[in-house]
Amino acid sequence: MKSLRTFLLGFAMFSLCAPLAQAQDYYESDGGLYWGVRGGLSQVRNSVAADWYGIDAVYNDATPPELQWPGINSHHELRDLEMDYGYVVGASLGYTMVFPEGAADLRFEAEGIYRKNDDGQINSQWYATSDNPDSISLGNESVPVYGSLEVRSAMFNVLVDFHTPTRFVPYLGVGAGISQLVAKGTIYDANRYTYDYIASGGFWIPSYPYIFDETIYALSWQAIAGVGYRLSPGAMLTLEFRYFRLATDRASDLFATWELGSVKFDDWSMGVRFTF
Repeated sequence: MKSLRTFLLGFAMFSLCAPLAQAQDYYESDGGLYWGVRGGLSQVRNSVAADWYGIDAVYNDATPPELQWPGINSHHELRDLEMDYGYVVGASLGYTMVFPEGAADLRFEAEGIYRKNDDGQINSQWYATSDNPDSISLGNESVPVYGSLEVRSAMFNVLVDFHTPTRFVPYLGVGAGISQLVAKGTIYDANRYTYDYIASGGFWIPSYPYIFDETIYALSWQAIAGVGYRLSPGAMLTLEFRYFRLATDRASDLFATWELGSVKFDDWSMGVRFTF
């Protein structure tokens, strides 16, 4: 959320300074139907905590058997996915309700969005517990991810355009909808391979590298903060930040996490909007 706080701070300062610089260029609000397009950068982040099965204790063949190794009761892991910067494009169709005597106008819109990010890495923190009172640190690791993550979304947004005596129109909004996530690629995770091999007693050898190919449908929501600049009556240039979250709380093999918490995006985009 650091990126969102930084954007909102800059957004507030920009909005305060704009009236002084552009007071002579006031345009009346444009109501009615509109359409818009936008495009920009997108970054995806995902964090998930996982609890894994333990490894049985090892005994020798003596009578009675003697404990050789206490085993591991449970293995815990925090995995953090970071994909490279990708791109986002969107198109919207909406309606603006104008309130001339109020402080703001209200907009409703339907929007289609497409995002794609390629490659990245998974950073992991590992530790385990045994019959001993202390945890056993298994250290940290970073493993490469080669592949792509695509998200197609259908959203319904509600936004508020704030009145200013200038060409500049700050706005805030929220949206909800449904998304399709498609992830394909390969992860070279030697530590996971070794752990699974040991835990299985050496009888099951998982594929290495790990190959993932999965499609998920899930609810999604977004928070929107932006500012528009009126190029002319009926035409507006926009600059905005969006925090987008895909609610994928479900069992999943995606990115070898096995239990995926959620996938989060930070978007920075520019666009244009035209009133009919």
